[in-house]
Amino acid sequence: MGERTVIPVARVRAAGLGRAGEGKEPGGGGLINATPAGYLEITPDGTSFHRTPDPEGVMRAGAALTAAAGLTAAAVIRATRK
Repeated sequence: MGERTVIPVARVRAAGLGRAGEGKEPGGGGLINATPAGYLEITPDGTSFHRTPDPEGVMRAGAALTAAAGLTAAAVIRATRK
């Protein structure tokens, strides 16, 4: 776009199932997960990275806090029963 180049950037995770290597049959599949991370903007003045909002990150943090609170409550209940 004119003198500006924009390159999307994603966070990619992959997990494979099966075997790999010489003399082994191929595996049975795998999983790939990609989420947007941001974009690179290249102009004559330089290059900059711009993050995109991660609404799932807020949900993951909330789930982690809920799990931690539950584990703490369970530990307190166990400790008071003795």
